[in-house]
Amino acid sequence: MTARPAGVEEAQKLDLAPGRLLLTVESINVDPAGTPIQFTRAAFSADRTELVIES
Repeated sequence: MTARPAGVEEAQKLDLAPGRLLLTVESINVDPAGTPIQFTRAAFSADRTELVIES
């Protein structure tokens, strides 16, 4: 997970001012043999997101 400023297109799609912070996450899902089958990149408005970690 990283934080970075929103670009113009991202800001428009998320109804944010350009430059507002986004939290971004990248993930790779694999099949049972370990072969990658899906890559995902998601961006969330940092001021509208809560991260909860439970153990």
